[in-house]
Amino acid sequence: MTVYILTYIVITVMVVVSSTKASINLRKMLYRLGMLILFFLSAFRGVSVGADTQNYCDGFHKIRELSFVKAMKFPWEQGYVLVNWLIGYFTEDERILLVFLSIVILCPIFIWIKNESLSLCMSLIVFMGTGLWTNSMCVLRQWCAIAILTFSYRYIKRENFIRFLALVFVAALFHRTAVIFMLAYFVRKIKVTDINLILSGMVSVVLAISGKFWLEVLNRFARIKAQQGFNGGISMFIFLWMCVIVIYMCFRGKIPSELQLYYKILLLAAVMQPMAFTFSIWSRVIRYFTIPLIILIPNSICYLTKSYNRKFRLPINMIVCMLLFVWFWKSIPEPYAFML
Repeated sequence: MTVYILTYIVITVMVVVSSTKASINLRKMLYRLGMLILFFLSAFRGVSVGADTQNYCDGFHKIRELSFVKAMKFPWEQGYVLVNWLIGYFTEDERILLVFLSIVILCPIFIWIKNESLSLCMSLIVFMGTGLWTNSMCVLRQWCAIAILTFSYRYIKRENFIRFLALVFVAALFHRTAVIFMLAYFVRKIKVTDINLILSGMVSVVLAISGKFWLEVLNRFARIKAQQGFNGGISMFIFLWMCVIVIYMCFRGKIPSELQLYYKILLLAAVMQPMAFTFSIWSRVIRYFTIPLIILIPNSICYLTKSYNRKFRLPINMIVCMLLFVWFWKSIPEPYAFML
């Protein structure tokens, strides 16, 4: 846990420096340093870090021993299996696999942040504080899919459905749940109004009540059947709706056009989150729609603290950092360990 906390503190200091009148070059340098720290910790972690890391390493050794034809019948998505088989063709070192997957998962996210975020180091804090970074070291197949989909936002904005669909298809080759991200293309048409927010809240309640029905529907397509049972999810539900409401109120209902896509996707996440009350595995699906927080929170702060409000940027950033630290501290799954 010490490694996680120290890393969070270091990047928080970077946020402080970046929130002052630091030069653009200094802000970029701090961002690159933050990227390297997160990448190093992810790529060179021990197999005990991440609930599924050991399983993925075991699967890698099984796949590399198979012929190509038999490997393609392994009970994981073919895209992810192909990556394992190709790496296994050249080496049996599972460390190479973890380093490569860290590149595949983190680099697209870092590129996305660089291109979209108005506050680079703050985006890293949100990435950490919401538990997304630590989670990216667990569910590796899904995070490969999530990373691939970060390239799809540009096509949603340009209304290029064919290219968007192609990226969803590629992402689904790493985790089939990626197909649900198709909803993001159509949610852009929703208008953000008081009435629509109220209706969204009502839909959220209905989904909470009808969770058992949706569990039965989804299990018809699932590779592994999800089990019913109340396993929490209320904290995330409250957090998502607080983000939706606070951002809406801060902008007085007039969300800047540059933020609307990410805001609408976050609203979709808040609406669908209650299904996790019935089956906790649904919380994994919601990650496709919560990752826009990495851009939405920092950019919202920047928009709200423009010109004469610039003096409030640092205090607001610090408040958000402290609040997210509480979430981060509670979400740390296990102690960090370096590779042996």
